Amino acid sequence: MDWHGPKLIERLSSQADLERLLEGLLKQLGGTVSVGDRETTEQEKVYFPMIAAAADRILELCPVDQAPVSAIDAAARLGESIRASRSARKVVGGVNTELQRSPARRRLAFWRFIERLVGHRMLGGRDIEALWDLQFLGWSVNLSVEDIDWLLNDGLERATNHERRLAINTAMTIWRNAGSPDDLDRIGASVKSDAVMTQAFNSWLKPPEWSSEETKSRKELERLERRNAVQRAKTDKSWVDFAAKLRTNPEEMRNLRPTTARGADAKLFGLWQLLSQTEEVDRKYAIDNVGPLEPMIAAQAAEAFRVGLIAHWRAWDPWLRSTRKDEELNQIRLLDCMGIAGVTLEASVGPDGC
Repeated sequence: MDWHGPKLIERLSSQADLERLLEGLLKQLGGTVSVGDRETTEQEKVYFPMIAAAADRILELCPVDQAPVSAIDAAARLGESIRASRSARKVVGGVNTELQRSPARRRLAFWRFIERLVGHRMLGGRDIEALWDLQFLGWSVNLSVEDIDWLLNDGLERATNHERRLAINTAMTIWRNAGSPDDLDRIGASVKSDAVMTQAFNSWLKPPEWSSEETKSRKELERLERRNAVQRAKTDKSWVDFAAKLRTNPEEMRNLRPTTARGADAKLFGLWQLLSQTEEVDRKYAIDNVGPLEPMIAAQAAEAFRVGLIAHWRAWDPWLRSTRKDEELNQIRLLDCMGIAGVTLEASVGPDGC
């Protein structure tokens, strides 16, 4: 489902059908947005790509000044946890892009996110009063100067004090990030009839004093961002170093540790994982071409990798269905999937091509 789901979504052209499907998927998945405080569940990994694809498709089909509730709810449910799902990451960027296409969409998404995320456990009982809180809970839509007007107008009409403070604080955040354009007087004049918004506005004219809970939340978000950046940097560097090593000495791929019942060579396994994730590969396991790896490790090493996968399938004993327990029938093993790639690669050239 995580692999084929987005492709099935492409076959649907009715917005109504897509909305019903998305609502059903969200209902089945349940749960709340995760923001780095827990690992993504296996069910989420399966559902996220299809949910993201359905939301993106809905937003593509509807007028640019509309954003159906189901699509916004999907964006809120995905949140920051999307980073754990490679398949979903390819699609969720489209959802955020679609939500940002017009001020009307950003407006609808903004207030719906507030409604969905109020009382989230990560807030520790605090109300959402700043854009920072929203971003902490997974808000990824970029607001611009043209959003200030609707924030101010909506803020004056909101029933709760914290939503009115949120509106002016968000408007002022946009104002500051835009380089403090010359409309500060206009913002102040527009909220002078509301004591709560005026007080929040005035607080921006002096250095902010964060509460202990706000300071704690900010530090935690900064810690998570640093951790993720370090992890990405380490992963990227390891691949760059590995690729450079193979380009310099491709013979390393011809000296792989033979596959045994205990496993396969780590280099072979790592390159297979990388190949299976490339956009050029339109099937997850039945891979018949190692070409996508050539720009990275060069043709000679890629050819040795192809030969290595073929050797792997001939040496590896797959997990037979007849030997599985009932609860294991739907499980897969990655070394079996590597074997499928080896079979497909050999079949694509015939026995004499090895």
